[in-house]
Amino acid sequence: MPESDLPFEILSHIAIYVLNDDKPACMMTCKRWKIPFQESVWKTIEIDSFEKLEEICTIANNSTSRLPPYDLTTEIIRIHRPCNIRELQKTQAFRTFQNLKHLDIGAISYELADFGFTRYVPDSTSLVSLKLKIKAIDGIISTPITIGILGHMPNLQKIDIYPELSIYKIQFKLHQFNHLHTLLPKLTAIKLSLSFHWIHPKAVPSIPQTDPAPSVTTLDLEIIDWDHIWLYYFSFKYPNLRNLLSFDIKNIVTPKLSHCPRLVDLEIKCCGVSIALDNVLDNCTALRRLSFCNGLLYINPETNERPIQHGLRTLELDTVTTKSFVFNYISSRCRDLEYMALIQTQIYESVSEKTKGLHINMSYTNFKKLYLDHVLFYLSDDFMNMNITIKLVLLSQLTDPRKTNKDPEHGNVESFATHIAWFHLSDALKNNTSLNSLDITQLSEEDGYDITRQFLDFQLKRNYNSQEAKTFIREQTSVHPWKKDICEGCVEFTCGRINEYRIL
Repeated sequence: MPESDLPFEILSHIAIYVLNDDKPACMMTCKRWKIPFQESVWKTIEIDSFEKLEEICTIANNSTSRLPPYDLTTEIIRIHRPCNIRELQKTQAFRTFQNLKHLDIGAISYELADFGFTRYVPDSTSLVSLKLKIKAIDGIISTPITIGILGHMPNLQKIDIYPELSIYKIQFKLHQFNHLHTLLPKLTAIKLSLSFHWIHPKAVPSIPQTDPAPSVTTLDLEIIDWDHIWLYYFSFKYPNLRNLLSFDIKNIVTPKLSHCPRLVDLEIKCCGVSIALDNVLDNCTALRRLSFCNGLLYINPETNERPIQHGLRTLELDTVTTKSFVFNYISSRCRDLEYMALIQTQIYESVSEKTKGLHINMSYTNFKKLYLDHVLFYLSDDFMNMNITIKLVLLSQLTDPRKTNKDPEHGNVESFATHIAWFHLSDALKNNTSLNSLDITQLSEEDGYDITRQFLDFQLKRNYNSQEAKTFIREQTSVHPWKKDICEGCVEFTCGRINEYRIL
């Protein structure tokens, strides 16, 4: 089929992927190509200012041709340069483009005195998505004005609102957040960079009676200066919440999630907070992906010894400190776990000075993919404080995992482990504390056998004569320089099965 005979639908689809600068040439190719590429040009309007937008509106309103139908063709408008509320108030765009669905305003500014102008902002019932960057005036962003603007777009389903500079935040009080949902009852996805005003203790008993927003399934928040009771509020406000993303928690030492039975995706980015994994799993029973960045992950000492099995499938930890027992717990409770990524994670446990061995036992876990990037291991928290790392790491898997009801820490699987590979962490950290300076080398199979034998010999000699053990290490170091690290212990990371792994 010649290009000139391509159907209209196919040409329209092709036009989506053609650059705007190239579309005029396509329109001039032949008569059949003119309309689909012309419609594509008008479908998305990207301009620098509201002044330019008004010129385009005038062209569309005064056009004698109805092909393409400008009022129905344009669906997306992006304005890149700053504007103010008065320009938004005067725009013809909402009346001209009646099928406008997405509006992206690069930066809008308004002062407290502009509150009265929000009533004159034209209504847009066709908009379903709004991206709004707000410029603070004198360090202030008015929440009532922001809500007033949103009130003229009652059918919005997705909002993405954030300040031009991250040091400023939009502050919401409880009644303002509820009012926002009253004005926008069709919201399904909320992305905000804001701060939450503290909730008065007298208001807490009424939170279970709050009007729910059942349509909201995705909440993406970057928050500072807030009260942990908001987590309690979210559990009642969003009964069908499925994705809690980029949840930037600050100024809370130990946040606790309330009951979120439909939450399947949780992403927490924070600054030095502690998260109780058992609390997350207990309250988010449908959770399938957990991503946690920059904090401490732990298991509550008072947790149930036989917790309910959980269906977590993906675990991502970035710049997290935790104990090896946490992974034993995860393996025992989350037996459907398939993907785990540990990035710049620090793992420690208090182990016997005699064995000098750290065992991470995930025998119940059959990984489709395991990703370890600059992970550091320590024999104890004291060694971690002194930056004394374990430099020999063994990755192993079971030959025939037969699962029992026992806890993995006490011999849960009656099977032998086969060695996959030994890895050596270089001494780069001795002179440079940056995790990015860590150098990891995979050792040969022969070296792996030597490590096992030499480590057992070192333990035996160490138990009888410490001086003899030191002499033994010096002798080995002269032949194999990296074997001096045997005296600092080794780590065995055992899994049920590993289909694919990557260690950096």
